[in-house]
Amino acid sequence: MELEQITTVVRPRSPWEAMDLGLHLARRWWKEILLPWVLVVVMAAAAIFYLLEDWPQIALLLFWLLKPLYDRVPLYVLSRALFNATPSWRETIAALPSLLTRDLPYLVFRRIDFIRAFNLPVRELEGLRGAASRKRMQLLQRRARGHATWLTSLFIGLETVVMLSLFWLVPLLLPQELNEDLMEQAFFSATTGDMLPWIVSGIYVLTVLLLEPLYVAAGFALYINRRTMLEAWDIELCFRRMAQRLSSSAALLLALVTAGVSLPDSLLAMEPAPRPEVHAEARAIEESAATIEQVLAAPEFATTIKVKQWKYIGEKDEKEDAGFDGFNFGLGKFLARFFEVALWLLLGISLILLIVHRGRWLHLFRAEKKVTRTAAPESLFGLDIRPESLPDNVAELARALWCEGHQREAMSLLYRGALAALVHQQGVEFSSSNTENDCLRILKVHAGSAQLSHFEMLTRAWQQVAYAHRPPEEAVVFDLCESWHEHYEVAAE
Repeated sequence: MELEQITTVVRPRSPWEAMDLGLHLARRWWKEILLPWVLVVVMAAAAIFYLLEDWPQIALLLFWLLKPLYDRVPLYVLSRALFNATPSWRETIAALPSLLTRDLPYLVFRRIDFIRAFNLPVRELEGLRGAASRKRMQLLQRRARGHATWLTSLFIGLETVVMLSLFWLVPLLLPQELNEDLMEQAFFSATTGDMLPWIVSGIYVLTVLLLEPLYVAAGFALYINRRTMLEAWDIELCFRRMAQRLSSSAALLLALVTAGVSLPDSLLAMEPAPRPEVHAEARAIEESAATIEQVLAAPEFATTIKVKQWKYIGEKDEKEDAGFDGFNFGLGKFLARFFEVALWLLLGISLILLIVHRGRWLHLFRAEKKVTRTAAPESLFGLDIRPESLPDNVAELARALWCEGHQREAMSLLYRGALAALVHQQGVEFSSSNTENDCLRILKVHAGSAQLSHFEMLTRAWQQVAYAHRPPEEAVVFDLCESWHEHYEVAAE
């Protein structure tokens, strides 16, 4: 894989934008995909349905199970075309034996996979197996699994819509002048009895031919976008282009220096010709305005537009007011009534299930909610904030330590006492990995303005003596000690 040969702009994209890029790639190289793809799918469908002629339902299930096998064909073309090595249809057909015969047990045991299009490139392109494959998939799926699942769900719905559309295509294309009884009789004879499974199977094969390359391309683009984010392909390409520009600039500079040395002295001593003035004389405002009006009056600046459109001049047909009546035959009425009854039954069953299992969802509407709190940390950035490690009179002892010349110990005691009170008595959730600034930012959500101002002053005083080794002013420290009890309860138990 050579990043310099990639044929698309390399940059981190949102997952939906990446999937849209995959659809664009499938449209761009559809000629290279079409012939091998149709050949594989049609031959597989013909072989399966011929061998299982007496069991069309099992044949359809087997054709569905082998869909990941067909997906290797568009993935093979797209993975090479993306890096400027587009294979011809002859090369793709020549590669089919190796594409369709390797790793077959995995297709059967891992067929039910809602992120199949995203996982397929990991096994096919990276060649990973076993624990290495699982670890790699877990890494890639961290920020793309949800979108890959949505991609599969969307294409399942799209397959359903396309199958229903193809199913209705034949009766909708028949002219209304035909006898409706004859049309219904032919349609019912084809869709009932032994012909129905074969009609459904044929429609499903045609649907797979139309949609599956788009599904594979969208999953492949989502995989490429995830690798771009993890491996910083865009930054790597920028560095490579910078290196190429620097090498080109060095070569150009060397050529200029060489040419400058070889030039004769007469040419080096020549002075550049004077630059002519575009407007030697300034024009008056009235003259400029007249010139502008004269230019705008030219026919090139005219804004007249002639629009031509078709207009019907014949007599109005009264039948047009009746509206479209393409569904006005017996089968359409039957299906409409069937889906209406099915929806009402589904609504009734849903209501019954909600009533029976009301214990599982009624608690969601109660006012009381269980709040799970994480365990309080015992220390923050090296300071012990356990209540039992603090004295009862934090502010008085801190003032005494300051007067004795122990400035760092005094500020440490004040700051530890404030943190212990906030965590163990006021319920502020600090993490052991938080810094002083993180604690200050978290307190902004829980505390009032007075307490926040006092804690911010205390934090700055502690940072000044702890990291800058410069004690704060004595008046500030005494003010913090006097107002300490107003904002923090005694943390010791």
